[in-house]
Amino acid sequence: MLDLKYLRANFAEVKEKLQHRGEDLTDLGRFEDLDVKRRELIVEAEKLKSKRNEVSQQVAVLKREKQDADHLIKEMREVGDRIKELDDELRGVEETLELLLLSIPNIPHETVPIGETEDDNVEIRKWGQVREFGFEAKPHWDVADHLGILDFERAGKVTGSR
Repeated sequence: MLDLKYLRANFAEVKEKLQHRGEDLTDLGRFEDLDVKRRELIVEAEKLKSKRNEVSQQVAVLKREKQDADHLIKEMREVGDRIKELDDELRGVEETLELLLLSIPNIPHETVPIGETEDDNVEIRKWGQVREFGFEAKPHWDVADHLGILDFERAGKVTGSR
């Protein structure tokens, strides 16, 4: 998963590298929108929390002086409700953002060649020789079945069907 700060700081680079990779970039557009919304919600919630703290101190002073603070308390209840709404909305945006970040693939290294198919890849080195058999090579499950060392029917009964 890409880091939120890295993606925010290097958005154009990430977008370009994912285009070279042939990825769908609709999630990146959603990322920008969600990130802006997340930041706006955080700012608004923090301002309201700061206001609530200031008014709480004012209420304490008024109560010490035996003055009426009911209007401030009522106002702060409304502010508290708004803060709760913002926090809930922020939590939803952050969950969506987290899922979105999980769906964005890693970016390729700068040494990776740009290409549409695997035929565009560059072979860096080869090791060993490809063996030539005088017969057709079988997959391992066919060999295991032929040797009787795996029982696929029993395995199916034990594990059950999906």
